[in-house]
Amino acid sequence: MEPAARHNVFSKLLRHLEHLRHRLRRALRVEPAESPSKAPCEAVLAWVRRQHLPPGSAREFRLPERLQQSTEQATVHALRTLDNRYCVLLKTAIGWKDNFEGALCCNKPLRTEEVLHPPGGRPYISLEGFYPFEELYLRKERGGGRYDVFFDLN
Repeated sequence: MEPAARHNVFSKLLRHLEHLRHRLRRALRVEPAESPSKAPCEAVLAWVRRQHLPPGSAREFRLPERLQQSTEQATVHALRTLDNRYCVLLKTAIGWKDNFEGALCCNKPLRTEEVLHPPGGRPYISLEGFYPFEELYLRKERGGGRYDVFFDLN
């Protein structure tokens, strides 16, 4: 089989597998919400604050059972800035190449310089030095420190 034909078959197979995964998750009613409501965001933020994350640090936490439905993998990326702001990244759907959809929830709104609007490009959030908070593309600002975000490696 020629490389182009092999690539075409492989691409079709991946799309089919992703479709089956989506149907199975929906049938089992485990498909996460596209954007968590304010209540899960606040509950996860409150839980993260009790984990004693040092100022100026970020890390991934496994969520307790009562909060695991808030994200696709039952984990949350959390950060605490030097000025004592907390943010959590709730990944609600994870796709190919670790692309994801989710919500960024912070206890205070982001600063103007943390939401970038490049000319001719998509606006994105960048909290420099804190992976994976450095390149979160902004889908919608919901107010009160909540943002619908995504990451797309292309």
